[in-house]
Amino acid sequence: MTEGFQHLPTIDFHTHLPLSPVQFFTSDIKVLPSFDEFLTALNTAHVTEAVLFCGPKKGPMRSENEKLAQQIQSLKKRFVLMAWLNPKQDTVTDLQELVEEHDFRGLKLHPVFDKYHLSEAEVTPFITKAIELEVPILIHSGWGPEGSVEDIGKLAEEHPEGTFVCCHMKEEFGLNDRFSHIELAARLTNVYLECSYIPHPRRLADAVDMLGPERILFGSDYPWGAQNVNWEKTKVTSAPISFSEKKQILHENARELLKL
Repeated sequence: MTEGFQHLPTIDFHTHLPLSPVQFFTSDIKVLPSFDEFLTALNTAHVTEAVLFCGPKKGPMRSENEKLAQQIQSLKKRFVLMAWLNPKQDTVTDLQELVEEHDFRGLKLHPVFDKYHLSEAEVTPFITKAIELEVPILIHSGWGPEGSVEDIGKLAEEHPEGTFVCCHMKEEFGLNDRFSHIELAARLTNVYLECSYIPHPRRLADAVDMLGPERILFGSDYPWGAQNVNWEKTKVTSAPISFSEKKQILHENARELLKL
């Protein structure tokens, strides 16, 4: 049955297309996949649409996002663009123009790579603008104190009208061990979980048990996470949850959130 589930239509809620020389996140990746290899990875996993970010890149990100929009122009229906911006380097005008002029559908914040805390004053105008533009706010979690799940929870509490997505479900001992992603989303209904890096299918089932399937989103973090998107998908298809719950996580929740 798991093999059959692999053919379910899927929206990958977390992919990247780096366009400039980048600082690699991990020594495991020596060479970035080509664009054709990217498309092959998506096709093999039956990914019908993918949420796509640029980066990473040090410094202002506006031009990098514009290059991304240009790069995928001919495949626009295949991708949903999200604007990775750095509150220390970019402006809320950049966000507004990327949404209104280039059809970006959300804001991505990466406090770990860009070296800031979500509590810093520069972050608030971006949150306010994203809410005004009615787009979701995706925030990297894990890999350091700047990626604290607790800090994401504080933002979600302070802005209940916003929609927040925790990128990754990586729980680190000593950082998130007492404030897990699942507990956060169970407590705050404006928080979604994107499940890349989840350690085991049973942990995904735990999340479904605690908060239901409606706010869990499949993601691979390609190419920084799983370059084999189909393998990452098996964490959903082999989880001890119902067929309808798998469909929600793989496709239906993202389609509703993104208004596709």
